[in-house]
Amino acid sequence: MTTPQALQIRLPQQLLALALSALVTTAVVGGLLGLAEADRAALLAQHLQSAPQAIAQMLLAPQA
Repeated sequence: MTTPQALQIRLPQQLLALALSALVTTAVVGGLLGLAEADRAALLAQHLQSAPQAIAQMLLAPQA
């Protein structure tokens, strides 16, 4: 049987573990969101670089 004193000792440890897991979860989610934003920025830059070439090809293509 668990004594009240043992529960008092374990409660701060459990709170510390919960706080630590929340901190780790927040860091992981933040890192994933940062990677997703970087990927989105890279795709946008790629589209912006290819747009002038596509416009030039359309303007210079022979009309049928």
